[in-house]
Amino acid sequence: MSFQRLSRVGRALLLTGVGLLSSAGSLPRVSITGDLPRCLSEHPAGAWLGLRLSLLAHSGDCPQGQFVAGTHYAEVAHLWVALSLSTVLVGLFTLVGAFGAGLWARRALGSAREWVAAHIAVLTSWAAIVVPAEQAPVPVAVHHDLDAMLRRQQLRRGPPPPLQ
Repeated sequence: MSFQRLSRVGRALLLTGVGLLSSAGSLPRVSITGDLPRCLSEHPAGAWLGLRLSLLAHSGDCPQGQFVAGTHYAEVAHLWVALSLSTVLVGLFTLVGAFGAGLWARRALGSAREWVAAHIAVLTSWAAIVVPAEQAPVPVAVHHDLDAMLRRQQLRRGPPPPLQ
């Protein structure tokens, strides 16, 4: 395998791994099951940011260093699940593309298109033989009063007729 292909495979595996690790955390489980834990333990830097964004809140029921879920905790959990699953999907598609599945799919679609075009050409030529087109006369109304038609203003075009 060439260096480019190996680097694409490596990037795809890294992307898929990041998506799997982020979806394996506690936040996606909370989003999917819907039950929030009573007290959450967070790193002090993460807790400061969580307090500022209303993701976490202080509570007297929780011991020191633990927080209760804030008002926006569920929305962030749903967003986190959506982002992590989309990261996994993009990583998998990139991995499949790195192994040459795109070229295989292009060739398969091309051969399918040729097969369908050949079989539809046979079907349309067969249908043309079986059902010949018939031409039927169509009645057309003809207006004979040319003077009355010329006198009507809305039907006249161009300059007025010459005086006689």
